[in-house]
Amino acid sequence: MAEPECLIRPPPLRRFPGGLLGFHGGLAWPVEDPEGIAERPGTRWTFDGQALRASPGPERARPAARPRREALPSLPLSTARRVREGESPGMRLLRHDAPALTIPRALLRRLLPMPAIRPLPFAPPGVAGLAAVPGGAALVLGEPGDNPLLALLEWRGALFGLPATDAAPDAASGDTACIPEAALPLAPRAQSPATPAPAPTQPLLLCRVGAERFALPALEVEALLPPQSLTLTPGGDAVRGVVSHRGRVLPVLDGGEALSLPPVLVQGECPMLRLMGPVAVAVSAVEGLRAVPLADITPNTAGLDHPLLGSALLEDAVIPILSPAWLARGA
Repeated sequence: MAEPECLIRPPPLRRFPGGLLGFHGGLAWPVEDPEGIAERPGTRWTFDGQALRASPGPERARPAARPRREALPSLPLSTARRVREGESPGMRLLRHDAPALTIPRALLRRLLPMPAIRPLPFAPPGVAGLAAVPGGAALVLGEPGDNPLLALLEWRGALFGLPATDAAPDAASGDTACIPEAALPLAPRAQSPATPAPAPTQPLLLCRVGAERFALPALEVEALLPPQSLTLTPGGDAVRGVVSHRGRVLPVLDGGEALSLPPVLVQGECPMLRLMGPVAVAVSAVEGLRAVPLADITPNTAGLDHPLLGSALLEDAVIPILSPAWLARGA
């Protein structure tokens, strides 16, 4: 019997109801597969002239597992990278005709145009004088020369000024060697910028009758009533009806008629102002509440009985401020 032929490559296989057929030499041959491994990779194939036989191939050694890499400890960013990411620890002050200075970034308050410097009598060497800066004064170190800027520094609770042409982030943290110890007692104390007191205001309620705008002191308006229908009442020269609000029956006046303007109630339901009395005054619209600075309000000196309490400058327009008591006089 001829020696079985070992196949270098696995034969193409096709499954049929009776089993597997393998193709070798351009012909189809039955497949002997006693261990059921014909379709597995790595199977050894032989051909004896009558059938293709599948047998287990040589065991392949598994590759050795790679050693597990330990996680590297978290390291701080390098100074160069911190500069690129905007976290530089230092600032380099460029100076005209002088070496650059590197200072800690946290000490630099701001750069400002070179102010006038007032000489300081009996000042130690390196001190040019005092300069007025926002928030107080600063001790200027070094002659300004042709430097157009003053770098304002805060150190040990005092303000110092260093002449400079520009400033840029630096990888080095810098130091305060440019500030002599003898200058520290002469430096003005750093002051927090004072917060300006808020300007006093008066709340005004803006209303409109037709196209005419007016204002009322908001504290003298008890409530705003939404547009609603009113119950007509017979008689009365000024009262056009009544409405109910918070358990009270309020007489309703027409704001247009009170101001000698076309009536507003003929347009249908209108918003109303509840004034002291109590009484409700119908208007065309309520534009809202405004806090107007007292500096923009001109009071009327004619007396409290006058219908006009004053005027307010609001949104580039002069708005009359009416007396609520006068507006409700018809009730």
